[in-house]
This record gives sequence, structure tokens and C-alpha cells, in this order.
Amino acid sequence: SLSLSPLHSLHSLCKYTYLSSLHTSRNTQATPTSNPPQMKQLFEKVAILCKGWKKRPELALITQVESAIGLLNLRSIIEYDLQDSTESTIFVMSGLIFGADDYAADIGAVRTTGNMEVMYARQSIVAHAKAYGLQAIDLVNINFKDSELLQREAQEGFTFGFTGKQIIHPLQVTPVQEAYTPAEDKISWAVNILTEFARLQAAGGAGAFTVAGQMIDMPTIKQCQNIVALARAAGKLAAEEANEAEAKEAKEAKEGEQAKEGKEQQPPQSSPQK
Repeated sequence: SLSLSPLHSLHSLCKYTYLSSLHTSRNTQATPTSNPPQMKQLFEKVAILCKGWKKRPELALITQVESAIGLLNLRSIIEYDLQDSTESTIFVMSGLIFGADDYAADIGAVRTTGNMEVMYARQSIVAHAKAYGLQAIDLVNINFKDSELLQREAQEGFTFGFTGKQIIHPLQVTPVQEAYTPAEDKISWAVNILTEFARLQAAGGAGAFTVAGQMIDMPTIKQCQNIVALARAAGKLAAEEANEAEAKEAKEAKEGEQAKEGKEQQPPQSSPQK
């Protein structure tokens, strides 16, 4: 990925895009932005460079948020990016990155290890990203030798709903990957709930049900589905096992519907004559 200053990044990014696209069909570009006009200027310059090409490059674009005005304009920036994605094959909006240190400097905040001063921005970025189906990449930890702080921060980001976290040193790879991988007990919890949900759906459905003393409804079901998807992506849950559970859920749900339809279609029995 590439991160550039928003004031003089456009020409440099276009030049880099041109060079890198000669070697690969898809690259990821990250650029800070604070308003849609900056994105428009970028798109127009790249379109000029690609004019006349038989095959346009397809670039996954990650927008970096690092200023107060950028955060306030985030919805309009995303919508402008997505609009360009539907009108051309150059950029495909992929995610949002939070530049916490630049953001803190912009608002005059004092950086702390607890990150309370950027709590609002972090949660706002997650909400915007998930609302538009994008990845949300959390702040970077510059204290790369403090593994305990990194683990705590990464786990917090995972809990908030971030998809991943920026790193600046090889020592940070394993702790971040571990933090963003569901624990074994969480995976078992999710699989058990989804299995029970499938059984109840096959039996006619239930608005809410109980597993191990916990009330389960659709928000919890969605959370379990997310956990299973993450576990499968991380290799913690075999694809065959996950697919089998999903297939079983779908099959039992379908059988339940068919049984219900068959019961409704049965002709009413006439009362015996006295």
C-alpha cells in the first residue's frame, strides 16, 4: 500500500499507479483525503493516464482518515468513491484506514496508550466502513517493542469491529493475527448455537431460544456467523466442517419449510356422520 500527503499526493499517486499497474493487474493504493473534490481530482488524473489503454488496471482503493474534516466528510467521501467504482474499472473501494496520530495532532489531542482521545473517531470509522461493506483498519502502534500494549490494543480493535490493524514491524505480525483470530472456546460457542438454530428452524422456527442459560436471537446468530467466517478464514475451522454446518442448517430449514407447506396443503378431513 502507499500513503501520501493529501496536499501533494495526486501527481505522485498517479505516477505510482501507472508504474505498478504495468507489473500486476490489481494493486492496493492508500491515500489520505478530506473531501470528495480531492477524490474527483485523483480519479480524473488517473483516468487521463489510462486513456487509450486496451485494458484498464483495477485498483483496490483504501482511503485513510487522518483529520477532523476528513472524519466529518467520511460518508460523502465513501459514496463518491463507490460511485466511481460503479462507473469505471480503475478503482474499487476496499476499506478505510485510521491515521490516529495525524488525527490527534489535527484536533490538538494528547496521545495516550489508552487511546481514549481517539475513541470517537475509531468507532465512527468502524460504523462507516461496515455500513458500506468495507474493511476497517485500526490505528498503528508505534511502540513496537511493547508486546503487551500491542496485544491489548489489537484485542480492543477486534472487539470494536475492526477488520484488521496497521503494523510497522515484523514483531507485530503474530500478536495482531492472534488478536484478530477467534479463540477456540468462542468458535465452539458459535458452532453450537448455529447448530441449535438450524435444528429449531427445521422444527418450524423460533423467535428466540436458550443455549446454556443464554437467550439467543438474530443479533447473536449474526455474531456467531461472523465468528465462524473469521475462524474459517484463519484456518481454525476446517472449510469442510464449516460448509457442512452451513449445509445442514440450510437443509434442515428447507425441510422444515416443505413440511409446513405440505401440512397446509392437506385437505381438511370431514367430520364423521352420526
